[in-house]
Amino acid sequence: MARQSLGFLLALLLAASSAPKLASAADDKADVEAAKKLAADMATARKAKDVSALEASLKALPGVHNSIESKPARGKLQKEAGALIKAKGLDMLSDPAIAALTALNDAKGAYKQLKKYMPGPKDKKEATARGKSVLGAIGALTPESAIGPLSDLAEKSKDYGAGALAIAALGKYKASKKRIEILESLVKLISRFQPPKAAPMGVEAEKRWKALGAPLIAACNTLTSRQETTPDAWLALWKKHKKKPAALFSE
Repeated sequence: MARQSLGFLLALLLAASSAPKLASAADDKADVEAAKKLAADMATARKAKDVSALEASLKALPGVHNSIESKPARGKLQKEAGALIKAKGLDMLSDPAIAALTALNDAKGAYKQLKKYMPGPKDKKEATARGKSVLGAIGALTPESAIGPLSDLAEKSKDYGAGALAIAALGKYKASKKRIEILESLVKLISRFQPPKAAPMGVEAEKRWKALGAPLIAACNTLTSRQETTPDAWLALWKKHKKKPAALFSE
């Protein structure tokens, strides 16, 4: 009898311990289905150009996306947000779509959508407002795969406004394992772009330094949590700590 009671008690405990797991699994499935439905509804609303429905969907998207782990479901939501960045006849949704992607807890997935609209170093026209917003979003997300394109833009772009935004974005990579490489590239740009002390500066070089000098110093400071105020200060610091650059970071 005692053995039967003990067995019954163990069965109850086992059932109690497994119940939350079953409920959790059901909730997860429901969340995934809700995400799939939201993506499908967005696709329908996009085709119908239903601005109100899309605005509401974009506000809900980050919460729905960040509550699930399903890569396919998350990917569909990312794709729908990305499609609205430059959807024909829906220009008013570009910034809300970029904001929704910026709020995702998947920097890699969000960047996959954003990079399509990122200004490039060979662009002959000035970056659009959309392109500038994209650079700001990339700086907020700090995806590792964006470091190279941002560095190219900072170094080579003739659009110094876009270059300054790329530099500012690079300064946000404080948590990156590549932050030393980023700092080195920024200091090299300071050395390359700053006015020569013993020779006159060309008009274009002066224009570039005026646009990029302050952002370069600010990015180095943001990256390292320092408060240097001149290009020479950063050049001296890098020269001093070149063999052990990790010492330049306070965090």
